[in-house]
Amino acid sequence: MVFPLADVETVTGFIDEHIVAHDVCGEKLTSVYDTYGKYCVKHSANQMKRRNFKEGFVKVLRSKEINVEEVLVKPGVVFRGIGLKK
Repeated sequence: MVFPLADVETVTGFIDEHIVAHDVCGEKLTSVYDTYGKYCVKHSANQMKRRNFKEGFVKVLRSKEINVEEVLVKPGVVFRGIGLKK
């Protein structure tokens, strides 16, 4: 899927501001997406739907050479290799 440049820029800004790469960390998709939603409101940006966000988020992380693994857990997905900045 090709994402609009504005969405890629929003996700990139979100990652730069809120995500840290760390081998022993892991974050639930729901936590990451909720934080992304607050980021979008704060920056008056369009919020992507969860499914599109997940795909775009992983693509941008990998383009930044951040090693992330999607782990299926009940219920949902955990991104292993990243954490939310506090």
